[in-house]
Amino acid sequence: ACSKDLSKNLSGCNRAIVFAATAGVGIDRLIGKYNRISAAKAVCLQALGSERVESLCDAFEKDIQNEMTEGEELLFKPRFSPGYGDLSLEFQKEIFRLLDCPKRIGVSLGESLLMSPSKSVTAIIGFGEKQ
Repeated sequence: ACSKDLSKNLSGCNRAIVFAATAGVGIDRLIGKYNRISAAKAVCLQALGSERVESLCDAFEKDIQNEMTEGEELLFKPRFSPGYGDLSLEFQKEIFRLLDCPKRIGVSLGESLLMSPSKSVTAIIGFGEKQ
């Protein structure tokens, strides 16, 4: 990916983790149901779904840091996703090819580059030795 912002984020890193996560299809079903019944409840469910997938990513990030830093001083960079800065959403295609998201976690990528289930995330976490 040609991205100055991703390059800057990964500066000083010699390793990276590429991952995908999802809150699952259940939240999408609830959002769809409440879109027809109550716009206010649908908005609340949208927020809840976003919070759930972000919390899942935070927990994964913390687990990885704890697992990988046993006896090692590592610097972890903030996770960086397609659509951040100048990293094109087109990069989703490469991540999906690499991780086989449909088969492994049931997340698909539409022609518009939106993921389904909608409360899904792909990201890159760079890390390396502290200097």
